[in-house]
Amino acid sequence: MEPTLLIGIDEFTMVLTVDKSQLDDIRDWSPVAINVINRFSQMTELETVFGQETPLTGKIPQGYTIGYQYGDNPFYFAIAYHPENVQMGIVVKFSAYAWARYCHEWARLHQSPMTIKQFCLLMVTDDFQSRLSRIDFTADFQNYNFTVDDLYRHLTDGSWIIQNADGKKNPSGLSAHEVNKIVETFYVGSKKGNTRLFMRVYDKRREQMEQPSFRYEEALAVESWVRLEAVFKGKYAHQITDSIRDELGSDEQSMKAFIASKLLEKYRFVDVETEEYADLTVALLNVVDAGEHDFSRLRLESPRDSELIRSIQYLMFNSGLFTTMFKCDAIWGNNSGIELLLRMAAVYLRGRHPPDDAVRWVTLHRKEMAKRTLFELFAEIDTTQEAIQKETTTTPPTADGDSPRS
Repeated sequence: MEPTLLIGIDEFTMVLTVDKSQLDDIRDWSPVAINVINRFSQMTELETVFGQETPLTGKIPQGYTIGYQYGDNPFYFAIAYHPENVQMGIVVKFSAYAWARYCHEWARLHQSPMTIKQFCLLMVTDDFQSRLSRIDFTADFQNYNFTVDDLYRHLTDGSWIIQNADGKKNPSGLSAHEVNKIVETFYVGSKKGNTRLFMRVYDKRREQMEQPSFRYEEALAVESWVRLEAVFKGKYAHQITDSIRDELGSDEQSMKAFIASKLLEKYRFVDVETEEYADLTVALLNVVDAGEHDFSRLRLESPRDSELIRSIQYLMFNSGLFTTMFKCDAIWGNNSGIELLLRMAAVYLRGRHPPDDAVRWVTLHRKEMAKRTLFELFAEIDTTQEAIQKETTTTPPTADGDSPRS
């Protein structure tokens, strides 16, 4: 059989939030949440596509207490909120089957395709804000001449490594599930806790044969089916929301190129000896090249590398330093606050031994922090303070609602 590469979306979770200023009392949240759910349902035509709204009979997404479903369907779809927690917003959970059915029925009703871009654009309204809190991108390698076990053995024997788009080795650990000493599933990174990214590689054909679902007949028609599934959560998912709305084209090829680019941004399989990409990575690169579009990279500041900025911010805005300088000026005048700083600097220059943790921090982060000048650092602090002030006065609360895989 001819090798086929399919690019797509598995499950995803979206969170809807409102401006907290709309609420005078926590008791106002439930009716506001219900209004948002009704508005969302109208915009997405959920009752037309799935069926009538009813209380959720399946598992409510984690952390939420009141849930709804639409119609009586063989897939998992849920909308839920917590009546006493505005910050969590309203979670909308699509399983892979639910999203596939939604797209199919929408196309049938409107004689036009539904894409994740179109769906996200449906959510642009003054009534509420929306963003993804999780999205799973998939690459299905059907009838390729490798297995999940082959990939895992290459990685564990050191003949292959996984790199990101910048050529840096992926530091994530590997964990595997074996049956009769054959690896059928392995993970790159941990799916536990608040991780923002991990990848699952598994035998999709075997999964469908053992647990038949809506892609069972497709599994019967292929000889092999290896799936790479990358899960983007939290800040990564938020950035993907913006990219989908602002950068992504409306055609199918653009969507495929976008998903492939995100997979390649974090996961590239490289032969250590030849320093060449493995066939599965080359196949994804060809998809990106066919899309003829460059997408912005995902960004995630290292918590340690932002520590110095936070320390400076604390000194300036929270430690009471500026208040003390003001008191000096008010009592003694003549820029006494500046004189205070100079006298503090003199104490520093006399050479107090730095704490061991500060020495370790400099050793680890000197190279990365030196890429920015002190001027740039203060510019970043100014920008952050402006954003904080703006958020305090105008930005609605946010929530990263999520739920277990269904």
